[in-house]
Amino acid sequence: MKSNAVVILCSGKGTRLGSLTENLNKSLVPIGNKSTIGYILEKIPKGTDIYLTLGFQGEQVRNFCELTYADQYRFHYIPVLNFEGPGSGPGTSLQCCEQVLGNRPFYIVCCDCVVLEDFYTKEDSENWIGVQKTDKPQLYSTADVLDGIVVGFKNKCEKGYSNAFIGLAHIATPEIFWKELRQRKVNGEFVEAFKGYEKLSLKAKNFTWNDTGNLQSFEKVKKTLETKKTLGEKLYVEAGKVLKFFPEKEKAFVLEKSSRRFLQLG
Repeated sequence: MKSNAVVILCSGKGTRLGSLTENLNKSLVPIGNKSTIGYILEKIPKGTDIYLTLGFQGEQVRNFCELTYADQYRFHYIPVLNFEGPGSGPGTSLQCCEQVLGNRPFYIVCCDCVVLEDFYTKEDSENWIGVQKTDKPQLYSTADVLDGIVVGFKNKCEKGYSNAFIGLAHIATPEIFWKELRQRKVNGEFVEAFKGYEKLSLKAKNFTWNDTGNLQSFEKVKKTLETKKTLGEKLYVEAGKVLKFFPEKEKAFVLEKSSRRFLQLG
């Protein structure tokens, strides 16, 4: 039996981040001198199969991951043609992974979801969603949870529940999940599949969520996670490497030859 794969959804345009994502994929927006996706990857064991959905500025994501983390993870790049406009959305992107994943269990991670706790175990055997308490159910998909079991699920509803879905989930029974997604998907969203919580025997796990998906919450995350002096807006210091960002170039990321000096400064 294969261990759990990880799907990181990073094909969208990230329009809620305004000018930060005009020419940069939202998974690569830096927090300090580290990419958002870097905070996600550090929670995943080395050698894991990671499937990245590529849409808006997808080659940036491929370029960045190959330069920084290719010696640590097995990356698989899934092209998403419909990443904007009618019918696009995380559910549409996720469905592009169905054929390659088949019935393999996997984690879903939205690329704007950064959590403080570890979430990956090789033999996770339950379907679950990550949640955090909220008093604004109209802004999120929310779950009604009783003794750790999901007994209700609503999407951005004034009369929703107090547990916000954070964009992190584990799918232990893919055949059921894919069927629910095909039958229930609305407006490109995969969260509709969780309305089949009874068939999925869906559970909920609490996490400390840092939401980088909009400007207001992103600024709060920066204050929380930036622990060192920023060395420069176009420098990335992670995985023992230093990269420079050149948005005008076809290959936007270039390894900095003097990386030792920057690593000492960082």
